[in-house]
Amino acid sequence: MTSQEKRVAELYTLPPDEFTAARDRLAKELRDGGEKDEAAEVKKLRRPTVAAWALNRAAREKARLVRDLLAASDELRRVQSGGAGSAKLKEASTGRRRAVERLGAAAKDVLGDAGDAHEEDITQTLLAAATDQGVRERLRTGTLERAAAPTANFEDLGSLLAAAPSVGAPALQRERQRTEKLDAQATDAEDEAERLDDEAREAEHQAERLRREVAVAERAAAEARRRAERAASKAETARSRADEAAAGLRELEGSSR
Repeated sequence: MTSQEKRVAELYTLPPDEFTAARDRLAKELRDGGEKDEAAEVKKLRRPTVAAWALNRAAREKARLVRDLLAASDELRRVQSGGAGSAKLKEASTGRRRAVERLGAAAKDVLGDAGDAHEEDITQTLLAAATDQGVRERLRTGTLERAAAPTANFEDLGSLLAAAPSVGAPALQRERQRTEKLDAQATDAEDEAERLDDEAREAEHQAERLRREVAVAERAAAEARRRAERAASKAETARSRADEAAAGLRELEGSSR
C-alpha cells in the first residue's frame, strides 16, 4: 500500500462527521503538490455511513476476525460447490455464521449504545462480503463507504428454491429489488447531504472572509476617525493662535495711534 493509499485508508477510520473536511484537506495537499488527478480521485470519495464506519474501525482493530470471516466464507463456498453432505454444509454454515456474529459484535461495540440500531446493516454487509469481491476487499482494508446487501445467502438459497420453487425465487428477487431500491435511495440521500455539507462549508468560508474584510474596514475607519480628530484638534489650535495673533495685532495698532 502506497503512502497515499494509507492516507486515504486512514480517512475511513475518522468519525463520519470529520471525514469530508479531512478528505478535502488531503485533496488540497495533493492538488497543491501538483498531483491533480490523484486530488480529483480523493475528492470523489464519499463519507462512510455509520455502519460502514463501525465496520472499518472493527476491521482495523480486529483484523483476525476479518480473516476468520473470509476464511469461513471461502470454506462454505468450497463445501457447497463440492457437493458435500448436509452435515458438512451445516458445519461450514455454522462456522461462517459465528464468524459474522463475532465481527458484527466488534462493530457494534464501536458504536456503543447505538450499535443495536445498526445491527442489520452491519450483518448484511458482512454477509455481502462472502459473495461480493468489492465488498470483501473494502472490508479487508477497512475502507467501506456504505452498508451492502448480499446478492444471496448462498448456503440457504438452494434449500429455499427446492422447498418452494414457484414462490421462493420471485420472493427473493422482490426482496433483492426492494433492498437495491432502498440502497439507491440511501446513497442519493447521503450524496445530497454531502453536497449540502460542502455548500455549508463554502458558505462558512465566505462568511469568514467577509468578517475579516469587515474587521479590516472597521480598523481602517477607526484609524481614519482618529486622524480626522487629530487634524480637527490641530485646526482648532491653529485657529486659536490665529485669533490671538489678530487680537495682539489690533492692540498694537491701537496703541500706535
